[in-house]
Amino acid sequence: MSRSQQDLIIRALNGLTERAVSAIGLEVVANLREDTPRDTGWARANWIGSKGRDAQGLDQPEGKPTSANVAAARAASAEGEAAIVSYNLSDGLLYISNNVPYVPRLNSGSSSQAGEGFIERAIERGVVSTFRAMSRRSR
Repeated sequence: MSRSQQDLIIRALNGLTERAVSAIGLEVVANLREDTPRDTGWARANWIGSKGRDAQGLDQPEGKPTSANVAAARAASAEGEAAIVSYNLSDGLLYISNNVPYVPRLNSGSSSQAGEGFIERAIERGVVSTFRAMSRRSR
């Protein structure tokens, strides 16, 4: 096999990997938003994707978040989705973060809206559904 053939295979594999990571990331974010228990919408709105480093998120507002706070969080989350869509292997790791301090309690089952481990289930569903979709497309 020539060096140019090897380079072509490597570029194809890198492209496939980048598309898979992006697709999984988008699916996981969508699952997390859907599954996160909702009272004010703050925790749900703060799932933020980023490339190369963990997203810092927005500061927790005093008291209940206002609709403007939630809108700002949704805007940051939309920027995170753009980062996921444009992911390249050279960007480093892809992160999906939520810096709302009570998210670990929610994931431990403190809300009747979502059972314990909703984060892990959202990730697993995202990975499985993306691989299924990708395998259907490759047939």
